[in-house]
Amino acid sequence: MPKRKLVAATGQYYHIFNRGALKGLLFYTPAMYHLFLSMIQVFAERFHISIIAVCIMPNHFHLLVYVEEEGRVDEFMRLLCGSYSRRVNFQLKRTGTIYEGRYHMKRVTSDGYFECLCRYIHLNPVKAALVDHPANWDYSNVHEVLGLRRMIHGDHDRIVQHFRSVGRYEKYLLHDVHSTLIKDPDLAKDLAEMRIV
Repeated sequence: MPKRKLVAATGQYYHIFNRGALKGLLFYTPAMYHLFLSMIQVFAERFHISIIAVCIMPNHFHLLVYVEEEGRVDEFMRLLCGSYSRRVNFQLKRTGTIYEGRYHMKRVTSDGYFECLCRYIHLNPVKAALVDHPANWDYSNVHEVLGLRRMIHGDHDRIVQHFRSVGRYEKYLLHDVHSTLIKDPDLAKDLAEMRIV
């Protein structure tokens, strides 16, 4: 039976997530993280997808995207996941899937959802005890949002515009940084459905 096509509507925000097979690693070296980030940017531009927030973790990744006019999330993700999988298998001299399954995608349904999701994505490395501050994790665009570097291209200014300033987002991001409570009930429900929390 063919997999059900995931359809994304133009002019909407979506949370996209996938993890490694058997919760195993997807990214083994800094070069692999950078390769994946580079692929995200290339394919996002090709398929009219704006990258709002991104965080690449050792065994999974999160994207918050905005679908532009003529945007094709299905093609973006097919090429991103397929290209990276082939490269990993070639480098590690192996075959087979590297992902748990098809990526998950949930539409952002409110301002509160958007705010909580940005925070959730950017705090992922802190929650996983990989770093003590989100800006200490190199494989996220929190640096771009906070104006600390310009390496990952995307439309992260949408976060700053939403919060009306970098300082307001940083304050929101870092408030009660170790709390596991997800304040938006729709986001909490979607994360549970995707088996993330």
